[in-house]
Amino acid sequence: VHSAAATGAAKGVITSVGVTGALAQAFNDAKKKTKETKIDNNKKIRSKL
Repeated sequence: VHSAAATGAAKGVITSVGVTGALAQAFNDAKKKTKETKIDNNKKIRSKL
């Protein structure tokens, strides 16, 4: 059984460990889609974190 607190803690650990890789991946994905606006790219970056 997963409580909300346990899920939040797990996400916090994953985010702190993987944030650099996630940001790099998100920026690389954003760069590949040059037709999209900067705002769209920023939303995608946030959604991946």
